[in-house]
Amino acid sequence: VGWRLKRRADGDYSTDPKEARFPAWEPSGKAGQDLLGLFDDYQRERGLVERRRREWRSYIAEFARETGKSDPRRIEPTDVVTWKDAMVRRGLASKTINDARLACLKTVLQWAKENHRLTMNPASGISVSTRGRKNKAKWYDDTQT
Repeated sequence: VGWRLKRRADGDYSTDPKEARFPAWEPSGKAGQDLLGLFDDYQRERGLVERRRREWRSYIAEFARETGKSDPRRIEPTDVVTWKDAMVRRGLASKTINDARLACLKTVLQWAKENHRLTMNPASGISVSTRGRKNKAKWYDDTQT
C-alpha cells in the first residue's frame, strides 16, 4: 500500500499493473440461472404436490418482482428484509409471512446452498417478530365470568 501512495503522491494515477494478474471476480453459483429456474430444480428434486408448487412459485415470483432480484447470486439479506417489511406494511399476519412466504424462500435458498449453487442463504435468520402482535388469545378474567 505504501508504494501505491508514493506513486499517487508523485502524480501517477494509472491502474495498478499488479492487479491485472488476477482474473475478474465472478459470483459463485450456477451461472445464468434465475430464481424461478432454481425453484424449478428444487421442486423437481423434492417432488412438490401441485398446490404447493403453484403457491411457492407465486411467492418466489413475488419476491423477484418486488425486489428486482431474479439472479439468486445477487440476493442480499437486506433484500429479504425489504420484502418482509413490505408484507408487514400490507397487513399480512406474522404467521403467514413467517410460515408460508419466508419459509418458502428460506427453504429454496437453503437447498441451493446445500447443493453448492449458492455460497450462503441470505434469508437465513430473517423473520417477523410475533411479540406484541394482535394475534393474542382472548381469555376472560375472574370479574367477567
